[in-house]
Amino acid sequence: MHNGLPQNTKISLVDQELPCKNPSCKNKAVSLSAFCWEHTADKIRYVESLRKFLNEGGSGERFILRKIVLRNSELIRTDLKNSDLTQADFKDTNFSYSDLSGANLIGCNLEDCDLTSVNLENSDLTRAVLKKARLWHADLSRANITEADITEADLWKCRMHLVRLWHTELKGVKSLTKQNFAKKGYGPLSQEKIDESGVLSAEESYRTLKQYFIESGRGREASWASFKEKTMEKLWLRKNKNPAYLPMALMGLLSGYGEKPNRVILSSAAIIFIYSIIYHSLNSITSTYSAVKAHSFWDYIYYSIVTFTTLGYGDLIPKANIGYRLLAGSEAFIGAFMIGLFVFTLSRKYSAR
Repeated sequence: MHNGLPQNTKISLVDQELPCKNPSCKNKAVSLSAFCWEHTADKIRYVESLRKFLNEGGSGERFILRKIVLRNSELIRTDLKNSDLTQADFKDTNFSYSDLSGANLIGCNLEDCDLTSVNLENSDLTRAVLKKARLWHADLSRANITEADITEADLWKCRMHLVRLWHTELKGVKSLTKQNFAKKGYGPLSQEKIDESGVLSAEESYRTLKQYFIESGRGREASWASFKEKTMEKLWLRKNKNPAYLPMALMGLLSGYGEKPNRVILSSAAIIFIYSIIYHSLNSITSTYSAVKAHSFWDYIYYSIVTFTTLGYGDLIPKANIGYRLLAGSEAFIGAFMIGLFVFTLSRKYSAR
């Protein structure tokens, strides 16, 4: 085993990927040792050597540290990018400002760790334990935390854009909002989303987030997660050529699946305008109070509005033609539906769920 390596010592990839010297073992040796962790005889001495090497600025990039136990350590600003830390135990370790991007952290124990401003971008944290970990300003963009345990973790301003969240435990998580999933910064134009390459897993993940936000009393975030959940469901229906796709897509267009009241208003305005054009092109209305034969386009707009809202003042009516009357009736039916949809969407958006 190498001990007391000088500062900034570089370890070649060949040295890092040597097989364990135990004849009966097929595992790779851990970095800075000739043996895997299981067959390292003096584990205390090895841990002290590794800790010293990293604390003195040695690069741990692409290190193999599978299953090592290195608890209660100070590893601030450590370079462990693209390293293999599978099933390692770092409980209560301070990794603040370290670089763990691209690292393999499958099954790694990071319980109670301080991961403030740690770069975990593109890392694999499948089934990792992050219980009670502090992840302030950490970067988990494009990380895989499938089946991870992040109960009671503090995610204040932790970046999680395109993260994989499938089957992840969110119980007691602190400081989680939709802004955690923003692409850059926390502005209104940021693109908040998780990894959506797997439609069904993304749908379930958004459903988990929705439930978490509902239980936390965060209505706006719950609305966002619900909209994204329905969007994933729509994509799955389209992919499988399910006939339910069409009504699902229509509801998304008209109301954002009941989560976007503004879409109902814009959709209603568009319907009114389209019907106005149709009425005008057909010259389909007549006046009941004068013998005016020609009406301005604004008359048709007005007629479309009172028909859509089912007011029916009676000053302008459809001409005595069954087609014109059915056309007006269809707009009145759509208008009643859209008004009901708007009330539902508005109450869903701003009331407790």
